[in-house]
Order: sequence, then structure tokens, then C-alpha cells
Amino acid sequence: MLLFALLFFGLPVPGLILYCLRWQLTRGASTYRRTVVLWSLSAVHELLCILLFQSAEMHAEMHEYAQWLSWGYTLGLVLSLAGFAEAVYSGQKAEMSAQQ
Repeated sequence: MLLFALLFFGLPVPGLILYCLRWQLTRGASTYRRTVVLWSLSAVHELLCILLFQSAEMHAEMHEYAQWLSWGYTLGLVLSLAGFAEAVYSGQKAEMSAQQ
């Protein structure tokens, strides 16, 4: 029962909140600082989920599904890090152009 509660309420809710906040980025309604914080939180969330699904307890209960979920969250981590890198690059580029 605890595993059910964790998988269906504990993990998706923070992920859905971060997903909804990222929609603000697509509309351009965010500052540089907020964008970096949002991508950082997304990366931390993905990393924690990877660590959770790589744990021995999860492998014992979920077998190969835990590995599949780990791969999915690893992909999410890569995308979050790419978004973070792009936000930092864009922010530095905008800062340099503002100084000139």
C-alpha cells in the first residue's frame, strides 16, 4: 500500500507541478533566475526518482519495471540538464549583449 501511495501520489505530483511551471517558460513569462531555478528543481526531482528506482528495495518489488522507470527518469534528467544549460547560455548571452 505504501508503494502504491508513493508511485501514484508521491512522485507524480511534484513532477506535474514542475511540468505546469515549465509551460510558463514556453510562453516566455519567466525571468532568467526563475528559469534556472525551475530547471534545477526539475533535475533534482529526476535524480531523486532515479535513485529511488535504482534502490534494491524497488528492484525486489517491481523487478524489471523499476529499471524501465529508471531509464525514463534518466532521460528526463538529461532533458532537464539540457534545459538548464540552455537557460544559462541564453542568460549569459543576453547579459553580454546588454553590456555592449
